[in-house]
Amino acid sequence: MAVFSPNTFDPLLRYISVRIGQGVPLVHADINELDDIRNFEVRAFLKWFVGDGVPEGSDAFRLSAVAPPNEDDNFLIEAGIGAAPGGLDNISTGLTFVGRCLVDGLDARIATDLEFVDQDLHVSQPGAVALAAAWAVPTVPSLPAVNADILVYLDVWDRLITPDEEPGLIFTGLGTESAARLRREWVVRWTPNASVPAFGDADFIAGHSYYALATITRRAADPAVVTADITDLRERRLLVPPASLIEDLFGTSPTRYRQGLDRPAVSLREAVNALMRGELPSSPDSPIAPHASNDDMSFSFDFSGPDLTGFWHSDRVGAIDQVFAVRWPQDDSGAAATTPPQQITIGAVQHRLPQAVQLPGGDTLVVYESNARDIHFKRGAHLAALAAAPETDVAVDPAVFERHPFVVLNGTQLVFFWHTSPNTGARWVYRRRQYPANFAEAGANWLDAAGVELSTIVPAAASPSAGDFYALSHGNRIYVSFRTGANDIAVVALDPATAAIQNWAAPPGLTFSTPAQDQQPFLVTDGANSVWVVWRAGDTGIFNERLDLATDTWAGTGLLVPGTDAPGNADSRPTVVSDSTGALWLFWVSNRSGTNDIWVVRRNPVTGGWGEPRQVVAATGTDDVPFARVDGGGVIWLFWRSQRTGNFDLYFKRLITVI
Repeated sequence: MAVFSPNTFDPLLRYISVRIGQGVPLVHADINELDDIRNFEVRAFLKWFVGDGVPEGSDAFRLSAVAPPNEDDNFLIEAGIGAAPGGLDNISTGLTFVGRCLVDGLDARIATDLEFVDQDLHVSQPGAVALAAAWAVPTVPSLPAVNADILVYLDVWDRLITPDEEPGLIFTGLGTESAARLRREWVVRWTPNASVPAFGDADFIAGHSYYALATITRRAADPAVVTADITDLRERRLLVPPASLIEDLFGTSPTRYRQGLDRPAVSLREAVNALMRGELPSSPDSPIAPHASNDDMSFSFDFSGPDLTGFWHSDRVGAIDQVFAVRWPQDDSGAAATTPPQQITIGAVQHRLPQAVQLPGGDTLVVYESNARDIHFKRGAHLAALAAAPETDVAVDPAVFERHPFVVLNGTQLVFFWHTSPNTGARWVYRRRQYPANFAEAGANWLDAAGVELSTIVPAAASPSAGDFYALSHGNRIYVSFRTGANDIAVVALDPATAAIQNWAAPPGLTFSTPAQDQQPFLVTDGANSVWVVWRAGDTGIFNERLDLATDTWAGTGLLVPGTDAPGNADSRPTVVSDSTGALWLFWVSNRSGTNDIWVVRRNPVTGGWGEPRQVVAATGTDDVPFARVDGGGVIWLFWRSQRTGNFDLYFKRLITVI
């Protein structure tokens, strides 16, 4: 027999070819290495870009019961492919009529069904021990008589075949041997362990690859293997899909999809199942920095590039309310619960009701009330810098109570709003801060020496948790809504550049009123067309009104949102977002299911009609104070406060409204 040089191939050297030079002797090791390079590249492709398992159109290596009388300690290893027609050449047969299974990039092939005990290495076969010794592998023992499950797996390896074993490798005319061959071998084995052999295990053999096929339930008193005993573990129907499948399903290119972009937040199966149940597809309820103390919800959750940032107040340190914040990746829901929150404020007095805004250039500014009577803000490039930043006074008049701050960015101005309670009566006021183009704090200055009364409409006293107030910036205006002293909803528009206020009516200005107590207003725009205000009208439901931006006129009297008016449901805390189509998604709290839960209804931008209300949050205990945002992919992120664990924590989930 010829002498074969040692294998010189090393994949870590990253050689991809062998180049033969002129006049250089042809060394057999070089030719062998060339073949090994090609084989390794094919194997690496199959392992990493296709994976383990059985291809579409084949059911190879399925284990099944053997018909009596051979069922004892035995089972059938199926080829899982139809028989080749008579006279077909071997190449066509090998391509089409042979069962196959990929194992660690190795293509294991089976041509015909084979019983477990008929394998050449099975201990029941004559010569099995000698064969195992020649191949340097163990024999296959009989199935054990135990009351337990065993794991049956495929053992695959490559073995050198020489002319000593295969006479066909000798040239008969010359009487000399040709080159040797490598042959793919496989055998089906079993183990009492829960997984196939791995590096470091006693039964692991270097150069072998292993793949779990099935588990089989064994009974010590009954050696028979029946169909119900076999649990299939194979990965099946491997197939590289066409690029058009990604385009049809997700509306994006294969390149972007492979980059992890434009992918749905939930599986299509989960989405379809949710729709069939009358629900909206969504991610699970996920906690945000949970703690044994009480966390209070805010309207300060927003996107920060690929991340989310949220602010709230909590008495988790020293039983005194302080402002906290957390930032976590949008694509890692679990990080919201595990990322330690940053404490933004400290001290012996309360700091509560934060409202934050992201500034051009990346800084975040957060405004909050101090000691239930003063207003301050901090600014920083990140949460740690925000915590270390000094406080800047917004309103610190010791003669009045200044509470419930809100901040809005418009152009190069920040406009701060707060509720003030002087002796002359409660008012909502504002104060403008002008910034240079680079938004440097050193170049900023106040345009108003103190708070300026927002309107002659007298608002009600501030709520102890979240004032009945909301403001948003659109174009060159800031739209503001609040509850009046008469328990109606007032809406005004402030031009920050001129301090002009539009109230759409002669004094006392525009108000929306129902026979019930009107409160908890919220504002949203649906793009360039309209500004909407929604509010709670006592126990009579959620109402809405629309401002036509083209004509700067309101549509008329407030309209009830259908489905929010069931008596006794205490429908409250409305919040609304608009998606890319202009549709409105109204969220609110209702106790129609026995506890305070969160519901949603959609307004169709084409027909103007509201859909059927759907429950989106249901848990034991109170779930309330919803707030929503829409990301760049059209996914709605819902944030709220929940008492499901006994204390109040903050939660979020994603609602999938577009794929």
